Amino acid sequence: MRPMRFAHVFVLTLAGCGGSSMMTTPMTTVWTDEPATSAPSYNNSLAHCWTDAACTRAMLVSHGGDWDVKAPYDSHTALVRAVQRGSDGIKGDFRVTADNVGVITHSSPIEVFESTDCAGQLIEQMTAAQVTACHMLGSKTEMFQRVDSLLQWARGRTVVMLDVKRAQDLPRAIEVGIENGAQDTLFLEVHQSDYFQYVVGAPGWEQLHYLVWLDSPESASMVIADQHPAQAFMYEMKPTYDNYDAAAMKTFITGTLHPAGVRAFTATDTNDPTVANHQMLFDEGIDVVMTYDLTNGLQVRDAVNAARGL
Repeated sequence: MRPMRFAHVFVLTLAGCGGSSMMTTPMTTVWTDEPATSAPSYNNSLAHCWTDAACTRAMLVSHGGDWDVKAPYDSHTALVRAVQRGSDGIKGDFRVTADNVGVITHSSPIEVFESTDCAGQLIEQMTAAQVTACHMLGSKTEMFQRVDSLLQWARGRTVVMLDVKRAQDLPRAIEVGIENGAQDTLFLEVHQSDYFQYVVGAPGWEQLHYLVWLDSPESASMVIADQHPAQAFMYEMKPTYDNYDAAAMKTFITGTLHPAGVRAFTATDTNDPTVANHQMLFDEGIDVVMTYDLTNGLQVRDAVNAARGL
């Protein structure tokens, strides 16, 4: 893997008349990491397989990227490396700073296990410049990143899932997606109640795609009845529920979701994401699995697709 390269984009703002000096304000970091961009396909375009309920391809989203001690969760290196290793999509966390910039951060206040520089500080009370100056725990070079950097790099390379940590920030997340031309590469994770309260009707909402978290299989009818399958294209569920074992879930997915044009999504076990755990989920009929162990996930995904002739 080649070393990562950074290029910086600046906006020059001329102060008012009267001989005031020119100020330079850093805006975003342009990621130039491999792979190179490629023509639209299932690994970089929602229009290919992702939004097609008839697509039989098993797909993976890497949770926080391919992270470890030196490349922390949600870091630039972890997200890029997951794509380089073959993940179909990558998942990051979305928060908004005091100056209205989307950043890739999980907690607010920032936890000590995320950054010792900035532990205890609230993202929403910090500027983007302050947030992106915070070193991530375990690395001397990794800092929190802006969402626009990720979305601009992702075009032609991968699909991005963002978990919007505060529901009231969903309208801003939609704006950020549109501002960065991510209509075909970005989907937002949203609870079904927040989908109706914050997403539907927000400016530009119909241009993006949404993974809707269901409280139960029965509640799927609420979102389906909203008649926006092109936007709410995939539902997130637990692998099983009290009254839905694996067999019942497969029947629900193939008999209710797929005929409605909706795909099924779930996550592996967070503590023990084994090969068997991944296999169980794909066998259950899940279309897209968010993996907590990319190595095991890639092994199972490739074997499942080979068995399906893909």
